[in-house]
Amino acid sequence: MSNIRFQYARIMILTVALAMGGTLAGMVVSTDALAAAKTYSSKGSTENPRHVLEKCRLKKVEVVDGVTMCIYRSQTGRKVTMSSEDPSAGCQKQFKCKR
Repeated sequence: MSNIRFQYARIMILTVALAMGGTLAGMVVSTDALAAAKTYSSKGSTENPRHVLEKCRLKKVEVVDGVTMCIYRSQTGRKVTMSSEDPSAGCQKQFKCKR
């Protein structure tokens, strides 16, 4: 009879310990969920110069009334136009332009 009570007591102690451990683990998880969040902040164009410039590639050359117009397309799809008064002026294939 004593052996049965010992096993019963042991099972009860383990059950209580597991129940408390489960509760503590639940509290840790819920505490982590309520912790302050970190907000993402980009380095931005002011801190990192590589985010300020992008490649502009030559798409078309037009000569209108003695003015050479070089039309470029930036990586983000923006249209960039540069002009020169010299009709024989050439356009470079690509350059770094501002975003």
